[in-house]
Order: sequence, then C-alpha cells, then structure tokens
Amino acid sequence: MIIDLKSPTQDIIIAEREGKTLRSLNKRTKYVKTFHKGVLKFLNMVQEGVSGNIFVTFEHGLAVWNYHTENLNILVGSSSAGFQDGPFSVAQFSIPRGVVILKENVVLLADRGNNRLRLLDMKTNTTSSFCSGFRRWLSASGHGNLLHCKLYQPCGLHLVKDKLFVGEYQRIRLVTGRLNLVYLPKFSKTLMIFLFTNSQEVIPYNSYCDLVEI
Repeated sequence: MIIDLKSPTQDIIIAEREGKTLRSLNKRTKYVKTFHKGVLKFLNMVQEGVSGNIFVTFEHGLAVWNYHTENLNILVGSSSAGFQDGPFSVAQFSIPRGVVILKENVVLLADRGNNRLRLLDMKTNTTSSFCSGFRRWLSASGHGNLLHCKLYQPCGLHLVKDKLFVGEYQRIRLVTGRLNLVYLPKFSKTLMIFLFTNSQEVIPYNSYCDLVEI
C-alpha cells in the first residue's frame, strides 16, 4: 500500500506487508527511510487530514503512525486472531485489511477473517459490527441493510464523497445513501483487474482488496 502525502517534503509512504516495515520515499531526493522494521505485518493505511496521523491496519488490529513524530501506537487489537466487539481493550480482529475514515473520530475496517465490517469510534473507544452475517462464497445473496447484509472475505474499502465501495470475494459492492449494500454490475474479468488491483495475497480467492479511483 502506498500513500502520497502531497506535502512540501514530497514524501510517499509505503507499507510493506511481508517486510513488516513502514518506509518513506522522497520523490525529489529519492531517499528512502525505514520505520518500525519487523514490528507489525502492515496491511493497509489511510491518511487523516493534515495532522500527520496515518491509520495502519495490521494482521489483527489497527495502529496509528504519525509521520511528523515517527511514533507508532496500537489503538486496538492483539497478537492473535479472534472476534470481539466492545471496548478497544477487549476487541479482536482477524486480518482487517481495508480502512477508511468516515468522519472525524470514526473509522471503518473490512475485517476479512471475520466476514464483516467493523466500526471504530475513537471518542468512546468502542467497536461495533456491520454486515455480520456470513455469505457463502458461491451465493449471490447477501445484499440488504447494513445491519443484516452478508459478506464473504471483505477486503477493500474506498470512500468517494458519500459513496462507500466494498471489495469482497468476486464482487465489489456499494453502500447506498440509505445504508443498503448492493451489488455493482458485474465487470468482465479483464476490466475488473484493470480497475481494481488484485492483491498478490488473495489471487487464489479472487478477492478485491485494493480499490482506487482513476
């Protein structure tokens, strides 16, 4: 995963999943700097405005890294997979990948291993779930209100204005203004791969983890 900070420093931030490392690359000087090598298996990240904070998902939780101070703090999660909603102190996750900031102090994760979306409230330090029903991988069902919808290996999240796109196994779905989850028209395989990058980790399962606007 890569974030272009578009700052005067001209830095790009890179999360290396297998290398368990955060790196910065200066576009002007080509200088590469390494941070927190071997600490966590980073999966995805999203920038929070101009505060310097970047939310970073790792194998079993969510951390925040500040590129001004270079400090990395685990917000929620543990060293092992599991499922538990509630206070951050007890909440558990299983391979949360996609992450978006819905509004100030509210972050949404795609908890792939638990087949659901997880809402994190930074004010109350609590976690809750959406789409907590399990969709069989060959089933075409699963759409509906966010409280009752079903997902299979949700992996990618992308927020465009008031539209939230969710990438899962063989499908990309859209959360509508009425908080319903619906299927997008099916793309051809070639077009789908062109529009949405397949993560090397999940090619055998054909899940769409990296959703980008082009």
